[in-house]
Amino acid sequence: MSQAATQDNSLMSLVARAWQLDAGVEETVFDFDNKTVAFLTSAGAVALAPAADPESAQNRSHIQGGDVGRITISPRTKPTMPLIKFSAPESFFVLLQAGRNGGFVAATASGQIYQIAIDGQVTVLGSEKYTEPKALGTSPANQNVAILCERQIIVLDSDGTCLASVELEQTASDLALHPDGKHLAIADDGGITIWSIGQTLQKERRFEHPAKHVRIAWSPNGRFIATALTEGGLQTWRLSDGLPIPMSNYPSPSRHFNWGPKDSFLATSGAFRIVCWPLSDPDLSKPHPAPFETGTKGLVLVTATAAQKKRNLVAGGYDNGIVVICQAGKPDELILRGVDGYAVRALAWSNDGLSLAIGTAGGFTAVARFPDYMFK
Repeated sequence: MSQAATQDNSLMSLVARAWQLDAGVEETVFDFDNKTVAFLTSAGAVALAPAADPESAQNRSHIQGGDVGRITISPRTKPTMPLIKFSAPESFFVLLQAGRNGGFVAATASGQIYQIAIDGQVTVLGSEKYTEPKALGTSPANQNVAILCERQIIVLDSDGTCLASVELEQTASDLALHPDGKHLAIADDGGITIWSIGQTLQKERRFEHPAKHVRIAWSPNGRFIATALTEGGLQTWRLSDGLPIPMSNYPSPSRHFNWGPKDSFLATSGAFRIVCWPLSDPDLSKPHPAPFETGTKGLVLVTATAAQKKRNLVAGGYDNGIVVICQAGKPDELILRGVDGYAVRALAWSNDGLSLAIGTAGGFTAVARFPDYMFK
């Protein structure tokens, strides 16, 4: 299915709960326990929704004519419950991450760190305020929280006590915790640095690359690390041998990138279609591995992507509001949402691969919960 197809929001209305916020969505995150999804708005407020759909499409599905018959989904019969919406007790939220205790961790512009429970209860994490926090890092492996200020890294435990900190030699732009919670990486104007977390922060490795690296992320299995570059494109490294993997020729900066199951590919925004880069060893033996051109090329930029963790599926959001779901490396698109003129800024799959959270610059938010047979 291509973007030129007639707009049809019937699938969206059947599988998703949707809400309208007062400001555009900047980020959306599922908690590690897969119970709640949080939306961070451009006004610095947070809204929460349960991941579970009380009137799920799975329960409203009907198979006509046996197992090979046509599947229909009945319309909803009950109104959607409202979001839990709140602002910080002081200042406004600027950063948001999943938290290990079934909720979220957020930082305000004034430098206070908060824990947000799934019922919306907000508590202060520690007594310190941190000057201009630029990034937060959390891991499903432990309850530590890593904070990046302009030239300082701080690691807190679950009570907000400082476990370790270090002053940096130069200004950094982003931070990411390794999935094991025992290592972190920072991005700066000349490359990335990897640190081990103990009673102190110890510098382990440095990868030089002459560009401004503005976003950094580990792959789920910890085999790769990637950064987005201000001039467009990405730089990825294989950690086992330090192999650099350039990913270039983007018409716009790649604001979103995320990993396929078992680190198999990297799905990226910033082009006129979803671009997925292979990360299997045979492909990386080539001097310049070619990307999987996923979905249908059009005239509108992809502004957000989300790779599913269970299958080779990628959701892509466009600058005009369209949301599609594709198989990595395949041209067919399932159009989930049509044009409304507002860029899709945030997409996220739940850990079980059945829920997709959506947020746009116009404040539209939704959680689509798909029947488990839909993507088999």
